[in-house]
Formats: sequence, structure tokens, C-alpha cells
Amino acid sequence: MLKIYSSVHHSFHVDETGLGEPNLVCLWCQSPQLKTILTVQLEPLVTFQKCVECRLVSASRMPTAQLLIDYYATFYTAGTSPSGGPHNVATENPERAARHMAKMISPILHKSKGKVPTSEIIRVLDYGGGDGTLSVLLVRELIRRKICSSAEVTVVDLSDGFTKLSLDKTQVTKFPSLDLVGSELGYDVVVASAVLEHIPNFRPILESLVDRLQPGGLMYLRTPWSSALATTLSHVGVGYDMSFPEHVHDMGGDFWKKAAGSLNGRDVRVMISRPSFVSTSLAKSPFMTIVAALLKAPSYVLGPRWPYVGGWEVLWCRK
Repeated sequence: MLKIYSSVHHSFHVDETGLGEPNLVCLWCQSPQLKTILTVQLEPLVTFQKCVECRLVSASRMPTAQLLIDYYATFYTAGTSPSGGPHNVATENPERAARHMAKMISPILHKSKGKVPTSEIIRVLDYGGGDGTLSVLLVRELIRRKICSSAEVTVVDLSDGFTKLSLDKTQVTKFPSLDLVGSELGYDVVVASAVLEHIPNFRPILESLVDRLQPGGLMYLRTPWSSALATTLSHVGVGYDMSFPEHVHDMGGDFWKKAAGSLNGRDVRVMISRPSFVSTSLAKSPFMTIVAALLKAPSYVLGPRWPYVGGWEVLWCRK
């Protein structure tokens, strides 16, 4: 069978010792109405299931905590960084990604903050931010756009790496766990880009990130949305690697359309919900970049009704 790989990291077989018990209910909304859409491996059986209620797609059995700790401890080892470059980030062109995010965020922050004084500091929390490169580039772009004059960046990631970028006007602190990050000071911006799909029980994490936003603060979310494409390709004998156990969820426009209204009383407004930017680059991955751009094009007209986009991005504002 022809198989398509969409990531530097590929699926690998997980034996019984590395798997938890089967999931009988949706990990987001607790609905038991789960529909099997893809088979990941046969022995032991692991599938991807779609919740009929909230539209979340998740693995039928999650990798154990120890397997994930061992896996992500070496996630950014030399030669395997998803960026393919010197920075430990999950995009091939972090500079372009930072400009893209700043373009989304800047008008809303500028409106909420008004005229920015020279002492204005923006606080950014980057969950699963690798070595901090993306968030440092983001605040540099916000400074260039005069949204702030300096920034404090908190990065949460299990990896040991630390950005090699110069930190002029930017203070960066890194923690291995969100539990170690104080919640008493609200953040202006929270970034969770290409990370929630790695976390078996991600709902408490997402709610905790929302809790750390100050009123008027913004949260940027980026997740894969590949299950519809994988299912369609399987009908014509083409396999699509969903990168299990690296990716244990698939969260697209149909899921995010419902998620903001089901945050246990946390009041957020959806500012933007659309196909994510193309994370590969023409220089490093010309074929995949062109294919990704072509697949995303119809969704700019059809929205979530066109699910063959590979990824989705959301911008929330806390009221």
C-alpha cells in the first residue's frame, strides 16, 4: 500500500505495555457515541474514533505516561527537529509563523490596549513551545509593530533546549510543567501551537491555559486536522500516517466550533477560526508545501465544510 507521511516523525508500533485501557467515552465531552474511522495498528488493536457529539477524533487507546515521557525527552534530538533547522520548533519556517501569528494578534491587542506607552510589557505563555524560538520571534514582531516595548515570555516544555536567539527586550523563563507556572499574574497572550494533539487528557490543560489569560487576553491554538483526508485516502488504498503515538488527537474546524462554548463556565469569544498556515516551506519541502496549499484553498470559501486541510488554527479572546 502506498503511504503518505506528513511529518518528520512517523507512527511506530506500540506494544501492550505502552498502552492504556480502551477509551469508552470521549475525552472532551464524555459522550459514549464514538465511531471508528481509521485503524492505526492491529496487534494490539488501536484505532482513531470520532465523537458523534463534539467531533473530536482520538486514539482508542492512549500511550502510557511513561512512554510519552521517554518519547518527548528526546523529541528534539539532533536531526529530528520538525523544523529541520537549528531551532526546536514544530514548523520549518518559524519566522514566517511568527509574522503570521503577529498579524492575527496585533489588531486585537492594539484595540484592547490603546496607545502603547514606552514601558508597555506584554506577557506571553508558550505551552509546548520547544526551546522558545517561536514565542521570542512573536514578541519581536509585536515590538516591531509597536504593540509593546518589551516582553516576558514563559515557555513550558519537557525538552532541555533553550533558544539561541538574542533576547533583547525579552525576558524568557522556561519550566518543564504548567504546574510550576504561577497563575496569579494574567498573560496577555497564550500560545498552544501544535501541542494539544500530543496530550491524552488535554481538556484540563486547555482550561488551565484559559484561566491564565487576563480579561482581553488572547489564546492562539493550532492543531492537526488530517483524519478526513486519511479516511478518504484509505478508501482508494492509500495510507496516511497519523503519527501515532505522537498524535493522539485530531482537532479540526468542526471540533473547535463547539469547544469554545463548553469550557465549564470560562467565557471566551472566538475571534478567528480557519485553516492553519502551511507549516512546511518551499525551500525544504516544496512538494508537500504546494500540496498543502492546494488542499487548504477550498476551505477559505467553504470553511469547516471542507475538512481536507491538514490543520486548523483558532484565536480566542477571554472576556
